[in-house]
Amino acid sequence: MRSSAHVSPAFLLFAYSPLSNYGYAEHALLLTDLQLAAGLKDGQKGDLRARVSWLVCKDISIPQQADGKLA
Repeated sequence: MRSSAHVSPAFLLFAYSPLSNYGYAEHALLLTDLQLAAGLKDGQKGDLRARVSWLVCKDISIPQQADGKLA
């Protein structure tokens, strides 16, 4: 399985004089297309696993990561 580059909503500008930064406020939903294996048959079952990482920022940025699985 492969995933495409994610589709991002427009960034917001956060100005902290004299610096500026771009990012999201509150929540952001990032979508991606998945391409399934060529040999996968209709109705065949399997697991979908993902490792995601992101930054949680306010005064400082804290890296976060999670592993997920759909069966």
